[in-house]
Amino acid sequence: MPTRSLPAHLSALTALLALAAVPTAAAQGKANVPASLFQTNGKRGGTLTLPLVSSPQSFNYFAVLDNNSYTVMNNVLDRLITLDPQTNKLYPALAESWTFAPDGRSATLNLR
Repeated sequence: MPTRSLPAHLSALTALLALAAVPTAAAQGKANVPASLFQTNGKRGGTLTLPLVSSPQSFNYFAVLDNNSYTVMNNVLDRLITLDPQTNKLYPALAESWTFAPDGRSATLNLR
């Protein structure tokens, strides 16, 4: 990876600040993403292409510290229950319903 001198960093920062002063399409009320991307619902089958910097080290989600592995596995695996971080409420994902034991030490999940 090439190194840059301090003046090169300053000129890059100056260019970024100049771009920040230019009104963006979103600021002008225009979408910066083509509307065609959001006009169809997903369907089963097909191909998902993920741009990765390198190959995943492992497909064992819990035994690797590799962003490429997480990128792949997050698109392959699904959660049983989803937690909404804003409300702290649990919502179904793969589990349709669940109950917790009175002692709080176990849970029963009914899968869809």
